[in-house]
Amino acid sequence: MNNTADVSLLTSNSTPCSVAINTPALTITKVSMYSVIAIASLLGNSLLVLVFIRTKAMRKTIDVFIINMAVSDLLFPVFVIPRLIVMEITESSAFIIQGVLGSLLCKICTFLADVSVSVSTHSLVMITVERFLAVVFPFKVRLISSNLRFYAILMVWIIAMGIHAPYFYTFRLTESGDCVSNWEPAFNNEPTHARYYTALFVVVVILPFTIITVLYSVILWTLIFKKDKISVHRSRRAREKKKGSRQLRVTRMAVAIFVAFALCWVPFSVLQFLFSFAPEKIPECSLVLSVYFHVALVLAVAYCTVNPVICFIFARNYRLPELLAVSQRSQLSSTSKGSQRETDL
Repeated sequence: MNNTADVSLLTSNSTPCSVAINTPALTITKVSMYSVIAIASLLGNSLLVLVFIRTKAMRKTIDVFIINMAVSDLLFPVFVIPRLIVMEITESSAFIIQGVLGSLLCKICTFLADVSVSVSTHSLVMITVERFLAVVFPFKVRLISSNLRFYAILMVWIIAMGIHAPYFYTFRLTESGDCVSNWEPAFNNEPTHARYYTALFVVVVILPFTIITVLYSVILWTLIFKKDKISVHRSRRAREKKKGSRQLRVTRMAVAIFVAFALCWVPFSVLQFLFSFAPEKIPECSLVLSVYFHVALVLAVAYCTVNPVICFIFARNYRLPELLAVSQRSQLSSTSKGSQRETDL
């Protein structure tokens, strides 16, 4: 690896390959796609947050963690996608803003991009743990209070920001304006880079995905076991079936969020892992590599629009009739309070 190893492919470089596949038509297509993704993410995730704020009952469910992911996803259309659009238009990875401000933007954009991903993965763990308790230990799930969820979310953000804090030292602008990572002069760049990103990969990817896979395997086994058990105790079937149907619906939504995250981020994570740890394993620059990179990048960025779609499909609270009902109840409540104040006067 070079002394200025470029480890954040998401915001630091438009492509790891010099094969020119860009054409005016392709550039317009990619800029249009990024623009649509940004707008959809802003609207969809903002709507999720708005519904959550106006619906107090949702603050006692896993919706808290879903909204936490929505907040982290909002970092992409604000700090990441504009950078990608500029790189496509200028056909350069160099920052158009130089000096102290450019250096600060280099650090912040890279930091927030990876913090967002970390918050999402650890929020998925929290969602899975709550689903695990709800299905496997249904009486213990009541121990998860609103305060406990709040502290869990706070811990997720502290961990995400803490493990990526070194970015504010390592990422810097080169003379050409590229945003690259370099641990020198405080540390020996190559071994420090390898150790840090190994730990980062374990904490952000390997450990969360292992926990999620194990817990969902237990959840699936438990749901199958409960189904068989319910069929034996027919006298309690109706009540158990209703409760089981609700649990299954919520679990399906949680699984869908996890699967969508994996499908969107695994291709890009594989590429970033290879460039960081085994660049010699990557074939010489080719058209196939360039196409793979661009497809993986679009998939990764597009994830910030996925959660709202999943919520709109699986959860009635987020569907249009419910949204309109929430809005009407909010307006009626405001009108009622206003009338009450006038009566008191």
